[in-house]
Amino acid sequence: MSRIASFESYQRERVDKEAKDAALAGCALAFSRTSCRDGMAAGDTWKPRQARECLCGRLRQWELPHLVEPVGLLVSELVTNAFRYGAGTTVAVSLRLTEGDMLRLIVWDGSPGCPKICLPGASAESGRGLLIVSAVVTEQCGEWGASPDCAMTWCQLPVAGAA
Repeated sequence: MSRIASFESYQRERVDKEAKDAALAGCALAFSRTSCRDGMAAGDTWKPRQARECLCGRLRQWELPHLVEPVGLLVSELVTNAFRYGAGTTVAVSLRLTEGDMLRLIVWDGSPGCPKICLPGASAESGRGLLIVSAVVTEQCGEWGASPDCAMTWCQLPVAGAA
């Protein structure tokens, strides 16, 4: 192999490695929240879907297809809750790999109130989101919670998946 071909091969490998390292650094999104007195504003209803599609796309880039479905569900539920109950003007979402081979999802909504699992009636049309979050996280052998100031909800799942 000539020196030029060798150098070109080295450059391609280096660019590929840098691209992969950048991809593994994480993914973050921020959405403006439309002011709404009660529930979720009509102008915000597409935002949980966009967050789910973006973060699930990143999981595919990271070659973690087994986490696409559970993380997609977690993103949908937590981002919807952030828009429905959050107090801030912004909802931020991040997804990253930790050094301990864990996947960490964080949703920040600026809310002073901590999320609480509710037990809705059989005919209730909503109120099951955190039950779903808890079940998915448990099934994946992960954990979830809120920051001490309650402004952020997080989930952490093992990259290796449920045992």
